[in-house]
Amino acid sequence: MEIIRQMQERKDLTERERNIRDYLMEHPEAVISMTAKQLGEVSYSSTAAVSRFCRKIGCQDYGEFRLRFLSELQSTEGGQETSTEHFVIQQQENAMTIMNVFGSLIIVLGLLFGLAWLYKKLAIKLPGSSHIKIVSSVMLGPRERILVIEVQGKQRVLGVTSNQINMLFELDQPLVDDVAAPDWRAQFQTLLQKQKSKP
Repeated sequence: MEIIRQMQERKDLTERERNIRDYLMEHPEAVISMTAKQLGEVSYSSTAAVSRFCRKIGCQDYGEFRLRFLSELQSTEGGQETSTEHFVIQQQENAMTIMNVFGSLIIVLGLLFGLAWLYKKLAIKLPGSSHIKIVSSVMLGPRERILVIEVQGKQRVLGVTSNQINMLFELDQPLVDDVAAPDWRAQFQTLLQKQKSKP
């Protein structure tokens, strides 16, 4: 009982060292798996304070203190039983944590595969992808262009910039969408001139 007795009887411990002592007396089983840094954190002290505490009670470092402290605990009545029981409980808690993480991962993967299957099954398409047809396009500048689109058999002229899209007017006479048609750009320019000349 030398280590435990010294812990209880030392009067020259600092406030942080007393915090370490009090924590160890209340949670002796924690030393089984706790490092010096962890002990410093839970006792609101520091790793350096843990090292000084160990030296004051006759140990060279925390490793020697832990061995001697556990040895004395096991030599006391019920000490070994308490330490073993805590170790088993801790192992069970670790196993449960791993199982919970693994289960959550399986659920997330299942949701992802389910959504992918549903997306493919429903064959989701962007609205208008098969109902809007681009007839022609003329660049007016680096970021400006005029588009002629066909929707439900009607052709409309749109002004497109980097910030917005505006409908300019509807064509009275649709453009011919044919590769063999003569110079459709000239045809488009003629229609624009006619539209501008309207009152």
